Amino acid sequence: MSAIFDASRWGRLLRSHWAENRRSYAWFAGIAAMADVTLFGLVFLIEGWNVTFTLESQRVWFYSGLFITGVIFAWRYGEPFSHVGATLLSLMRPASAFEKWLMAVLWVAILFPLAYTVLFILIHWPTIALNNLLRESLAQERHFFFPFLDAPHSTWYARDQMESRALEWISLLALTAAQAFFLGGRYYFKKLPFIKTAAFGFLIFIVAFVIFPVSEIHLFSAVNYWMHLEWSPSILEMTVAGLCLIGIPFLLWVAVYYHLRDREVS
Repeated sequence: MSAIFDASRWGRLLRSHWAENRRSYAWFAGIAAMADVTLFGLVFLIEGWNVTFTLESQRVWFYSGLFITGVIFAWRYGEPFSHVGATLLSLMRPASAFEKWLMAVLWVAILFPLAYTVLFILIHWPTIALNNLLRESLAQERHFFFPFLDAPHSTWYARDQMESRALEWISLLALTAAQAFFLGGRYYFKKLPFIKTAAFGFLIFIVAFVIFPVSEIHLFSAVNYWMHLEWSPSILEMTVAGLCLIGIPFLLWVAVYYHLRDREVS
């Protein structure tokens, strides 16, 4: 049995976590579903059944909801560290810091996006199908957006496919980076964690927009090149863009591990 990772010990940790948190996860899913249904109700109340849900509008709806609920879920996942008793119980579990970190990655970065995708399909597919049957005017675009599968239908199909896939990957990387950032703040700050994490994030946002223009590294131009095949950023700009898109989420999750480990030894 390894002190760092043991499959059977990690399995027991997963089972105990599910047994203790399945009700709160069910409540979270129910609230997210109710918010989605309420938003649908407001749209139909304002526009009536004659509204057209294009692939692009559904895509924006999906990724906006995934990002907002994903960050909230990550913050709630670290909630036990806000209460002294729950913190001690969590830290005293018979598992290594790596196993607890790996469970956080599994629940926050992998299982939650998959669960949200299933929830999105279960709510949006029948609702949009019913809307297509009842609406008065027939539009050319009557498709349902299947996350990670559909791309825009146009004469520039290959280009739109590449742009859509690039946008999906960038959105997922941004989501997992934001999740790791807020979860790491939850672990690191013992007092007023939300205010301190949000303030630190805002500071980083301001510094990033100051540093990149001054250094003439046009990060967003390089990203836009990957998405639209326009402009010609330099090799340095492409390298920095790639390192930021992949390296920042990775480093933030590594920071989550060290924050969790430090809480165990402190």
